[in-house]
Amino acid sequence: MKYTVRRATIDDINKIKKNTTENGKVDMRVVKQSEEMRCFLYEDEPLMILGLVDFPTESYDKSVALWGLFNKKVKKHTKYIVKTCKDLLFDRVGYTFVCYIDEENNAFKRFATFFGFKPTKYVEDFNGKLYRFYIKRN
Repeated sequence: MKYTVRRATIDDINKIKKNTTENGKVDMRVVKQSEEMRCFLYEDEPLMILGLVDFPTESYDKSVALWGLFNKKVKKHTKYIVKTCKDLLFDRVGYTFVCYIDEENNAFKRFATFFGFKPTKYVEDFNGKLYRFYIKRN
């Protein structure tokens, strides 16, 4: 199996949108604001794209919003994805990560919880779907 990770491109986003677990809509404003986007691939097929958008704060800690697009096939590659995400993103010292997770998607909730994200009491309605705000501080 050949796994790779590289900077994500608009072409990667367009490829993954065709086979995504979500509704396929991408907020291009968020993409343009991203300071970092990583594409996780299996044999040149995008499995997951994660992006970080800077949240300016007055503290020394860096706060970033995390967004992601996931290929429906990502479940078959969980072990690789988990290890790579932990090493590449979620062990960064001095970072606070925030994200919204679909209240009905138990797999995404488990993914976030595994990496140390904690659910908050804040829930938002986006286009008729409820999303809970999760946070992780390193």
